[in-house]
Amino acid sequence: MRADRGITATALVARVRARFPDLDVLADGREPTHVVLEDALQAARFDLRHNDEAGRLYIPVPKSTGSWSSTGSHTSMLPPVRAHLRRVPADPHGALRERLAESAHRGGFLALTVKAARLPGTAETVAARFPVVPVDLGALFLREFRRLTAEKGQDWQVVLRADAASAPGRIKPGLATFVRVVWQRVAEDLDSRASEPRTVLFLHDAGLVARYWDEGGRAFLVALQAAARRPHEGPHGLWLLCPVESSTQDPHLDGSQVEALRNDGELAYLDGGFLTECRGAAPSSPSRNG
Repeated sequence: MRADRGITATALVARVRARFPDLDVLADGREPTHVVLEDALQAARFDLRHNDEAGRLYIPVPKSTGSWSSTGSHTSMLPPVRAHLRRVPADPHGALRERLAESAHRGGFLALTVKAARLPGTAETVAARFPVVPVDLGALFLREFRRLTAEKGQDWQVVLRADAASAPGRIKPGLATFVRVVWQRVAEDLDSRASEPRTVLFLHDAGLVARYWDEGGRAFLVALQAAARRPHEGPHGLWLLCPVESSTQDPHLDGSQVEALRNDGELAYLDGGFLTECRGAAPSSPSRNG
């Protein structure tokens, strides 16, 4: 939330509902008033105050600690005098580093975007730096597909030829039936990986979600996102690596849009400098390979 814009009570309630779909935010069947919201925010240590004239909640402006002096009829506020002022270099990636660490702790969904040219090695770099469970989704999908093919007594090469003759949105019916079963098995596998409390799954190489978008890929991703956004379901968190062409581009997988709530902190862009810094830093905590 931008401090200068604030937020309306209606928008705040909408965010709460998006983040916690099962939470009942109605009071006696009515939307909570700004007074009720302000009291609840104060109790939760979120210091937001309602401005009646603007009709929005704002972060209070901190009071100045400057000293006042008066000369004649004019009064001015003067800053404290410092004998020595040393400029401390700003940490250009500190905010992003803290944001990712907070996301891993808080849970929920996070789309990580990175330019396609920087994609090689990015998943390994992030997984070594933050407490997440990396999962090569493409490799997992193909493993389960091979297992299903063997169980059904089918020739894997025949499956590959059927896939080569298909295209996203026009998958052959027989292949589509197999794919839907595979997505179910992948979801079960991820569910078992997230059995430990506070597990954050980090999916990368997820292009097959887009290829089989209408054959269970979209339903698989949306269900996993919804589970991560609910505090009482697993996984505790879900990170998804999405290659993009620019830092401002919305997250997607091979053209298929990935839903991410920007205002709720569900999107982060990994620039080259940040990745270089991560590669040079020692891992902050161990991660489990997937």
